[in-house]
Amino acid sequence: MPDAQPFLLYCFDTESGKLLWQREVKNAPGSPPPLTNDETTTVLAAPTPVTDGRFLHVMFGTGELAGFDPEGNLIWSVEDDVPAICSPVSNGELVFLVNSGGLVVCYEVRDGQRVWDKDLGTHFLASPVLAGDRVYLLSDSGEMFVFRADRQFELVGRGEVGEPCEASPAFQHGRLFIRTKNHLFCIGR
Repeated sequence: MPDAQPFLLYCFDTESGKLLWQREVKNAPGSPPPLTNDETTTVLAAPTPVTDGRFLHVMFGTGELAGFDPEGNLIWSVEDDVPAICSPVSNGELVFLVNSGGLVVCYEVRDGQRVWDKDLGTHFLASPVLAGDRVYLLSDSGEMFVFRADRQFELVGRGEVGEPCEASPAFQHGRLFIRTKNHLFCIGR
C-alpha cells in the first residue's frame, strides 16, 4: 500500500500566474491511499474549490470540507456528509453542497457549523448552481430542485426535463442552460 500523500492547496495570481502561496493541508495517514491501476498511480479526485470573495471552500477526497482565508490559513474543517463529486457553492454567508445520495447540506461560512440538511431522495452528479438568492440542483434523472439560499431549507420550485442529466446547469444573460444526455436546453427570454 502506498504511503499517504499530502494534500496541497495552491494560490496563484490571476494576472501573472505567479504562485502566491502553497499550503500542505493534510498529511493523511489513515485516509484512503491514492488509487492505483496497473501500477500507475493516480490522485484522489475532489470537487472544484470555490470562493465567495472572502473565503476559499475546499473539499478533499478524504471527505473533508475546509474553509481557508485569502492567505491560505485554515479557518475550519468538518468531516461530514461531504460529496466526492459535486462542488459546493457559497453566497458569502453560507456554503451549500449536495452529496451523490441526495443529501443537501448548508454550513456557516465563518465557522463551518451545520445549519440544516435535507434529503432530496435522488442521486446527483451535477454540482449546485447559485443564481441570485436561489440554489439550483439537477439530479441524474433530470429533476431540477430550486431552493432559497437561506438559513432554512425552502423548496421554491421543482420540475423535470424528461431525460437523464449529469452536467451542472449554467446561467448566462438571464438564460438557464441544461445539458442532458441527448439535448441542450435553453430556458429564458
